[in-house]
Amino acid sequence: MSAIWQFDGNDWAPLEPVGFSDEAALHDLIAEAPHLLPLSGSPRLAVVGSRVSLGSNQADVIAIEPSGRVVLIEVKLGRSSEARRAVVGQVLSYAAFLRGLTTDSFERDVLGTHLQQRGFENLASAAAEADQEGAFDPEGFLDGIGECLRSGSFRLVLVLDDAPEELIRVVGYLEEIGERLDVDLITVAAFDVDGSRLLVPQRVDPGRADAAPTAQAPRPARRLSGETTESADAFLQRISESDPAEQEKLSRLAHWARGLEQDGVARLRSYVADRSSLLLVWVPGEEAGLVTIWNDNGAYLSVWRSVFERKARETIPRVEELLAPTALGQGNTTRDVSDELLQALSDAYRAAAPRPSGRFDWSRAAAALNGLPEGAWTTYGDIAQFVGTSAIAVGRWVTSSAAPKNAFRVLGADGKARPDFRWNDPSETRELRHALEEVGVRIDGGGVADPVQRLGPDALSRLVAAS
Repeated sequence: MSAIWQFDGNDWAPLEPVGFSDEAALHDLIAEAPHLLPLSGSPRLAVVGSRVSLGSNQADVIAIEPSGRVVLIEVKLGRSSEARRAVVGQVLSYAAFLRGLTTDSFERDVLGTHLQQRGFENLASAAAEADQEGAFDPEGFLDGIGECLRSGSFRLVLVLDDAPEELIRVVGYLEEIGERLDVDLITVAAFDVDGSRLLVPQRVDPGRADAAPTAQAPRPARRLSGETTESADAFLQRISESDPAEQEKLSRLAHWARGLEQDGVARLRSYVADRSSLLLVWVPGEEAGLVTIWNDNGAYLSVWRSVFERKARETIPRVEELLAPTALGQGNTTRDVSDELLQALSDAYRAAAPRPSGRFDWSRAAAALNGLPEGAWTTYGDIAQFVGTSAIAVGRWVTSSAAPKNAFRVLGADGKARPDFRWNDPSETRELRHALEEVGVRIDGGGVADPVQRLGPDALSRLVAAS
């Protein structure tokens, strides 16, 4: 395993892994974030079951690839006695159980409950959820999964925090003689660096005794005749060729996405096919995004719940509220994209982006709130835009002990107090409405602050500059 070195001010020293508290902790990590696994061929996995009963045994994680290949993942801690040889026998017994099943039986009898719990209608919908380029072919996928079950050509993945030498030799031997199996041995080391959790996943290559060819995967799903390119340029060029009635909508969505890229919270890629084009709005460091913009006989926005769950879970309630009646699901699309929804999605991308090192400087936000004139109020989004952070971060700050007393004058974009509002002073007992009215904020019968009294980001900037 590669070492991680840290400078203590005098010399460099290797960090010692902190490990995992128990096997369940490593299992839950892999079930939630299978994209961390550096598998051969780099397939995108969709997890379709966790702790799945297979006869008298229980598979840790079952996933599928877009090609239809079934992936069996077994998780162990290196200190376990089963990590040497028994883990190989376990995962092979799962493969033997599944070989020969029909696709219907695999989907209904083995995974039915698990698919339902994860919100998938069937295996095809689970596989489609991992595709953000519009290249998923349901027919090819079903052919592939049927062939995989008939031939037993599974992908077997062994995940440990540390791989014993004996296990490495066994996996190497299995790779040499296996004609239909791909075997990945992965180690995931955990480190604590200045209070932050750091994971180092690595694929262990046992080495082969000869140059035998790798096992063949099931027939890959057919892809659309498209191409992915860097930047938004190809997508922007296609806008002029689209329906004139849709060009303004497409340009608006593209302008929003380019703003995220300029702010450093998104990476843009264009996927252009014969009849459609997509703008992939990826989270930095990921090959997936919270949304995809479509130019396909109209302007559409699709949302990807799995990425929200992994990267911006705290933003889901607000996005769901503004997205309704469209559900925040697996690639669900909407044509009704309000300014409020785009702002919520911007907040989500800022929440999902990698955190910069060091503490955020809230001094300008504090200066703005301390200088609010009589009757004035502002919003989480206004403060966020003014200081260059997310509305989620502002929400955390205004309820912290570091926020100024005027923090209660920060409201939602609808002019209402957020349902989870709490005073940053535990001794404060006033009702928020009364406190706002005491400083001159006009509140109507529905609890909405007068929009005339709202100070946006430009007004906040002028306020601080004049102080």
